[in-house]
Amino acid sequence: MLKKSLCILLGVIMVLSLCACSSSPVIATYEGMSLDSSMYALHLAIEKRAVEEYLYYYYKMDISSTPEFWDEYYDQENKITWTDYVETEFCNMLVAMKFCKEHDISVTDESLASEVDALIKDYIDTAGSKDLLNLELAEYGADYDMLVEYLNAYQYIKLMQDYLVSDGTLSVSKDEVVEYLSDYWNYDYILFETVDGSGNAIIDEDITTEQAKEYFLSDYVTVKHILYLTDKATDAEKKAKKEKAEANLAAIQSGEASFSDFEKDNEDSNIQYTFSYGEMVAEFEKAAFEMEVGETRVVETTYGYHLMLKEELDESAFTKLEKDVKASLTSQRVKAEAEALLEKIKSGEAEFEKSEDEEYTYGEGMVVHKEDDSLGKDLFELFKTTEVGDYFIYQYGRYGYYIFKHVEFDDKDIEKYTESVSDTIIGEKFTKYIADLAKTVEVNEEEMSKFNIKNVRSFFSEKAQTK
Repeated sequence: MLKKSLCILLGVIMVLSLCACSSSPVIATYEGMSLDSSMYALHLAIEKRAVEEYLYYYYKMDISSTPEFWDEYYDQENKITWTDYVETEFCNMLVAMKFCKEHDISVTDESLASEVDALIKDYIDTAGSKDLLNLELAEYGADYDMLVEYLNAYQYIKLMQDYLVSDGTLSVSKDEVVEYLSDYWNYDYILFETVDGSGNAIIDEDITTEQAKEYFLSDYVTVKHILYLTDKATDAEKKAKKEKAEANLAAIQSGEASFSDFEKDNEDSNIQYTFSYGEMVAEFEKAAFEMEVGETRVVETTYGYHLMLKEELDESAFTKLEKDVKASLTSQRVKAEAEALLEKIKSGEAEFEKSEDEEYTYGEGMVVHKEDDSLGKDLFELFKTTEVGDYFIYQYGRYGYYIFKHVEFDDKDIEKYTESVSDTIIGEKFTKYIADLAKTVEVNEEEMSKFNIKNVRSFFSEKAQTK
C-alpha cells in the first residue's frame, strides 16, 4: 500500500514540470513556463489515487467504483466540485514553479529530499522493480524521470508558502487568532473513567451476585428491533426506508401484521437486546426505557430507523450477563460520584481542579467548533445550550462520565493555540494568494477536455499491483 498522504485543504499534491524534452501538447502556460498533457495525465492518476486513499483511510469511504463522486462538491460554499479542484490545482502548480524560479528557490532541504527518496522507493517496491514501474508510468505517457521530476516539483508549493511567511507577506496577528477562536467553544473537564487502560470495563469487587441481580431486575430492559440501515444511504434511500419502517409500524399497531412478519427486514446482526443505561445510542436507550411492555414505535438513530418492540425482561439472561451487569452497576456508582462532586463544586465545597488522589482525570482546553457535531449530536446540543461558567455531566459511551465546564479563552489559551491557529490561517491565506495568481494561467481548454478524471485509472490501482 502506498504511504503517500493527502492534505486536502492545503492542496499538498500540486505538481508541476517544465517538461522541456516532452513532445506532448502544452496544456497550461504561465509567464513563459508550461506544463504538458503527459504530466497532466500523471497528475490526474496520482491525485485520484491520493483522494481515494485519503477518503478510505480517514472516513472509510470507498469511491474507487463511484465515478459520480467527482461531480460532488469539494467546496460547497463556492460550488467547486472535486473535478474542479483537481483541474485548478494543476494551474496552482505552475504558479509555484514560476515563483520559486524567480526567487531562486530549490529543493535543497534534507528532509524534503529524503521524503522524495522515500516516495520513489515506495513506488518501486509497489511495482516490484524500476522496470515494472516504468510499465505502469507508460500508460500515462510518463516514465521514471518524469515521476522523479513530479515528486520533486510538488515540494515547490511548500517552499513558496514558507518564503511568503518568512518575508512577511503571510502573517497573522493576535487579533486574527482571537477572531478565529471565536468560532469555537472552550471546555475544561473532569473525567470519571469506567474502563481501565486496556479498555476493559471497571468492576467494583465488592458487588455481590445478589446485588447485581437486584440491579438487573430494576434497571434492565429487553427490546426487539428491526433496523432499516441508513448510515450510507442516499437521501432518497433514507426516505424510502423511513416510509417502510413507519408503514410496518402502522400494520402492527392496526393488527394487520405482527412484529415477526418483518424480522426478515432486519439489517442488524441481532434482533433482541437486553441492556441497561449507557450501552446503546442515546435515542434507542431513551425510547427503550420510556416504552411500556408490548409497545412498538419507530426511532431514528445514527444507524437508521429502528422498528422497536419492548418485551418482558428476560430474567434468564442474568446468568450470562452477570459480569456485564456488575460493570453497569459499577458505572452507575461512578456516575453518582461524578454527580456528588458536581454538587460540591456548584456549592463551593470543592474546586474544579486536578485530583490529588487520582480519583479522576482532569483536562483543560477541549476546543470544539461551533458547527462540529462529530462528538455526538446529543453532546453538541449540550455544548450549544451552555454559557461561560456553566457545568454539565455527560456519559461518553462506555468510557466514563465527564463534568464539563464552559470557560473563556484567556491569554494563556490564546498563547497555547497561537501556533496551530496561525498555521491554519496562513494556510487559508496562502490558498487564496496562489488561487488569485493562478487565475491568469492560460489553459489549453481543447487539450484539457480530452482528459476526465472519472475515466483515468488511478495510479497503482489493482490492475497494476504486482506484489
